[in-house]
Amino acid sequence: MSSISKGLTLLALGMMASALPLQAQGSRQVEFSLGGGIGIPTGDFDDAFKLGWHGLAGASYTLPNAPVAFQIDGAFSRFHDDAPVFNLKENMYYATGNVIYQIKVSEAASFLPYLIAGGGVYNIDPTGRDAAGIDSRTEFGLNLGAGVTVNAGRVALFVESRFHNVFNGLETSDLQFNNVTAGLRFGPQ
Repeated sequence: MSSISKGLTLLALGMMASALPLQAQGSRQVEFSLGGGIGIPTGDFDDAFKLGWHGLAGASYTLPNAPVAFQIDGAFSRFHDDAPVFNLKENMYYATGNVIYQIKVSEAASFLPYLIAGGGVYNIDPTGRDAAGIDSRTEFGLNLGAGVTVNAGRVALFVESRFHNVFNGLETSDLQFNNVTAGLRFGPQ
């Protein structure tokens, strides 16, 4: 296990442990998220790589009586090269801190659209037979997206689309991709 994945694991465990006292208070202010889906390369990244996949784990805290939440998440993405003659994969480990603005449709609605934006650290780790001599690197990036949560008691389903821009991620230009994620949020009711 690489030091980045160990760090992301420790970060996720720390977030969960620090949120347990808040969960015990019986509010729905703290939620945990698990999800995954497809990654769509865009820009220059789309020229060399095809659709990928990703997994995501996160924890969020919603401010009492406010439409704003804060979320920290860790993710892993993998994209395969587009050329049939090469054997190259871009593995990415990243952690982001985000602000979520929840759009209240009504007080009784279980359907909750939201906007999400934030920044984070992205580790890009090329692997495969043709990755020899290409070092992994860590860069800063931003993300922006929108989604919807459908509440069902203690568990909620969410679907979101989030665009990521990793500055200088391709060494000559920004690395850009869009993650389409479906998953579950869970926490006390």
